[in-house]
Amino acid sequence: ILGICRGFQVIGVAEGLPLIQDIPAAGCYHEHNPRHMDPPVETGCTAHTCTFFPGTELYDIFGETGEVNTYHHQGFTGAPEGFRIAAVSDDGITEGIEKDRITAVQWHPERLLHDLRHRRIIEDFIRRCSLG
Repeated sequence: ILGICRGFQVIGVAEGLPLIQDIPAAGCYHEHNPRHMDPPVETGCTAHTCTFFPGTELYDIFGETGEVNTYHHQGFTGAPEGFRIAAVSDDGITEGIEKDRITAVQWHPERLLHDLRHRRIIEDFIRRCSLG
């Protein structure tokens, strides 16, 4: 399973993690909606840095840090039971989780295919699916 953006959120909620309904209203978090950033961030561009954690597939792809895009106003801190946090934004919002054959990211790697790291998320998913 590859969860992207809302798919990431659906996996978290289905696994019992409480969803932050509106990140800006929760305080102390930076803006995660590119249209509200100053200046606005265009589609296909990155918006903030994530920290990736050793022992995860996303760390194997990005290393310790990497730039991602952002198109959400809801999110999580933490991870569902049994999942590993694979990535967090610099304000503590969980951006990636992994468990067994599940990878879920809050950002949109399909909008950043010009960056081989984001492309690899998609390619690795296709490869895992083809292995059965």
